[in-house]
Amino acid sequence: MRYPVVEYMALAQVLICSRCMHIGHFQKNCPQKDEHECHGIAKCIRCGGDHKSSDTKYPKVKDYRAALTRTLLSIRNQVQANQPVKNNPAFTISNFPRLDHLSPANTLTANDNHVDTIGMFEKLRETMIEEGKKTRESFDQLKEEMSHRNNAYEQELSNLKSKVAMLDNELAQHDLVQQETMILITTGQQVLSSTDSLLFHTIIGEWHSSLSLSSCLDNWELISKPKVQLTSTFLYTLCFNVRGLDLRWGEVYLLFSSYNVDIMVLLEVGKFDQDTIVTAFPNHFLFYQEDENAHGGVLILVRQTIPVTRVPCHLANNDLSSFFLTNSIICGDFNVDLTEDGDEADRLLKWADDLDLSPVVPDTMTSLRSDRTIDYAFAKGTQVTVQVHEGATTSDHKPIILVSAVEDKRKNMASRTSWPVFSLFLSYVCPFWEKQWSASNMNETYNNFTRFLSLLAAQCTRTFPLKLARPAIPPELRSKLSYSRALSFKAKRTGDMKLKIKSAKVRNDVRREL
Repeated sequence: MRYPVVEYMALAQVLICSRCMHIGHFQKNCPQKDEHECHGIAKCIRCGGDHKSSDTKYPKVKDYRAALTRTLLSIRNQVQANQPVKNNPAFTISNFPRLDHLSPANTLTANDNHVDTIGMFEKLRETMIEEGKKTRESFDQLKEEMSHRNNAYEQELSNLKSKVAMLDNELAQHDLVQQETMILITTGQQVLSSTDSLLFHTIIGEWHSSLSLSSCLDNWELISKPKVQLTSTFLYTLCFNVRGLDLRWGEVYLLFSSYNVDIMVLLEVGKFDQDTIVTAFPNHFLFYQEDENAHGGVLILVRQTIPVTRVPCHLANNDLSSFFLTNSIICGDFNVDLTEDGDEADRLLKWADDLDLSPVVPDTMTSLRSDRTIDYAFAKGTQVTVQVHEGATTSDHKPIILVSAVEDKRKNMASRTSWPVFSLFLSYVCPFWEKQWSASNMNETYNNFTRFLSLLAAQCTRTFPLKLARPAIPPELRSKLSYSRALSFKAKRTGDMKLKIKSAKVRNDVRREL
């Protein structure tokens, strides 16, 4: 049987780039950069359908394959048309000669090609071995790094667990301290008086409201500063010939604010509004003496914390010896320069010698009109210095400042320290100081603790006017007074004179002991 043989031609393979999925070029020649992030969902890059971009059943791929097949067939037909057609070919032995052995040259060339191929494969194998070694080293390094990280995480986790355990322990201790504190506060409320209990709670509130120990101590130190009646151990006096206080009371107030003087002696004040001065200096006593002329007059302002008594005097003051006793100072505008005015200066110095007064004269001139030193002071039994204010002034006299040493012997305030509150609060903060002694620097803790004790004692101390104080009576004397009072009431009720005499005797004994 004979069968017709028809030449079979397979379908043309379509070249699709695996990077951009476009038709007609290789991946290595693709100009597009691979920046696509795969989400695992099939989606055609051309139509957006739910199939792969390289699917051979896609219409565009099929059309491209058909066009490519037609092109290849047309080229083949053109080649066959140009060649003569041979019908009934004769198969003779001459057309199929025997194969001769390969010549040595051909064998050598084949062997050379084989050697080159083997060398290429050897290089490829070495490259792959090197890459494998690097990969294993990378994996070993990654494994070691992961092991270190795992150990670090385990160590951190262990530290966190220990911190949590420590916090739990501290919380338990804090709860225990809180319970002890509540017991202590309850005990304090039972033991302390109402005033001391209020003081105790106030100190506890200040302790807990402070952010740190230093802030608490600073606050206590600010609160416990002693309130003195005089601003310093020196008495500051301003003496100023104002030549009209209505015109220069603002300048006087500026001088007062600058020097914070205790006494102001203002000369030639003239007529002025006293309400304005009282409003401007509310913490001063005001003493005013008119003069014979409208431009004269003296105004003295004394700080209210200084005891002062006005001594009456009447013009003409021919004898002033009764006013200058021990520790006396007289200041003002004498209108005499002790170094330039000759006889007038001698008479003034003789008057001062008769009264045992020593002149205290500043080093610079005080009169702007005559360039002389006519404002100064005389002192007896006390040290005083005189300084001239060199600032600008609208008066023709420069103000002078007198500084004298004083000693305030008044004791009009008393104090009482509540030692039960002190000891109770010291027991309250005992755990805190135990931790400070064990954890902090010894010298620093010692300084803080001594400062804490002194300030706590100051916080437990309350001052009050001395006139409101009463001496403490011992308990045995108080019991005797109670017994005397009971006898007196009984004698009054029964009319028994013996009880009355006995009550008086007990009361007199108590008075004698006091």
